[in-house]
Amino acid sequence: MSDHEKQARPVYYKPRKPQYKRRARHHDYTRPSCYMITLRKASDIPALSVVTGNPKITDPTQPDAPIAIPTRAGLRFEDALEKWCMKYPQIIVPAHVVMPDHIHLCVDVRTELPSGLSRAIASLMGLTTSAYKPGVKFFEKGYTDSIAYTPQQFKTQQDYVLHNPLRLLIKRLHPDLFFRRWEICVDNVRLKAMGNIFLLKNPHIQVVRFSRKFTEEQVAANRRSWEICVENGGVLISPFIHPLENDMRKEAMTHGGRIIRICDNGFSERFAPSAGEFELLSTGHLLLISPNDYDTQRAQMKYTRAQHLNILAKLLASPATTTTFRPI
Repeated sequence: MSDHEKQARPVYYKPRKPQYKRRARHHDYTRPSCYMITLRKASDIPALSVVTGNPKITDPTQPDAPIAIPTRAGLRFEDALEKWCMKYPQIIVPAHVVMPDHIHLCVDVRTELPSGLSRAIASLMGLTTSAYKPGVKFFEKGYTDSIAYTPQQFKTQQDYVLHNPLRLLIKRLHPDLFFRRWEICVDNVRLKAMGNIFLLKNPHIQVVRFSRKFTEEQVAANRRSWEICVENGGVLISPFIHPLENDMRKEAMTHGGRIIRICDNGFSERFAPSAGEFELLSTGHLLLISPNDYDTQRAQMKYTRAQHLNILAKLLASPATTTTFRPI
């Protein structure tokens, strides 16, 4: 992009590339709300915790479940957090985790914060620095917030925080499958992907698609065909947009099926899949593919856009398609 084009942008233009520490312009950070806050330690600070446990145990309440044990530096944060909660009685922290290089907090602001959330988080960071060693930079500048707009979203955030140690251990066990990103070329169409690329080589790939033109008998027959595909170790491919398509995806996930999901957005630098998809990625049961780069301004899912994703799924499932890929 030329300098002239950059200067021509209006001042209110939102950047297309992610800026993880910017605040939501539409949100009032003084009013009661729920958030997940992420703080990252400064590079000179030693590891904040040691993650240990059995990655096969997914229930965090079990004795041998994965856990993050704070180091001396991590314990200083725990001390600061206790003081911070006393300083801000209008804030409740129902879940938090101290990971080796970052900290997640689920923050429930119950009553108004006259000075705003940013001032409150700055206070927590300052208390941590004072508890560790005054004058030493403990955190990176700024923080990331994720706003929970519903109680269910906040519950999902808390589950994400509690399962952080488990995910880290799984990533260590399967680093290639989880971290590997790919560029795919399909009949001269270039795509971005993440996960087990070899699912594209599965001999049994079926497109999951619902149409209002289908009769009840056709819908039932398709459903049974997809279930047989899962049972036989095949792969289901689809954007899984329609509720019936998404129900099939969930059933396949429950039964250890293999899935290729066509995504309507690309993958950011810090892309994190949902808990269910994380487990599928870690075991090589999932491949995520997108025709687009990551965009913070997600486009509305319209009919033509959904059709494009469905056509792409059909193209990838065709045995006549020439597909090549390389790691990024």
